[in-house]
Amino acid sequence: MTVRWCASASLMARAWRIAEHAGATVKTPSRPYLTPTEVDLADYLLRLEQLLTLRCAAMDGLKDFIHGAREIIQGEIELCLRAPKSANARVILAQSLYYLGKIDPSILYEVAARVRLLQREQPLNGDAQEAVDVSITDSLRSSSP
Repeated sequence: MTVRWCASASLMARAWRIAEHAGATVKTPSRPYLTPTEVDLADYLLRLEQLLTLRCAAMDGLKDFIHGAREIIQGEIELCLRAPKSANARVILAQSLYYLGKIDPSILYEVAARVRLLQREQPLNGDAQEAVDVSITDSLRSSSP
């Protein structure tokens, strides 16, 4: 088993202990993958949980299942602003927009300008920007009033 992790010294030390206990090795992740700082770790995990919730709601067509969708997207935008070069944070946002479009496309119209501004003013490095742009553009295409 291989664990890919790179974070603060405290988190890295914990990762080493867990990997050692599990008989795994720890490898440095690829450059576009930036793990959250210790300060942002809880928020990052919350955003992953919310993405899972959006995905499940979209699969089951449960429009009334999601509450606070605007706040979910706003929190993801804020995480992206705190970690502007984090491709994984941006992918969470892009995927959330995709699933939210299946649940309540009207919300996409409300957040489209902020998301486009983020993409324009805080571009990711390398191929990650293009991939996220395509995903976000496809999702926001359905946001026309």
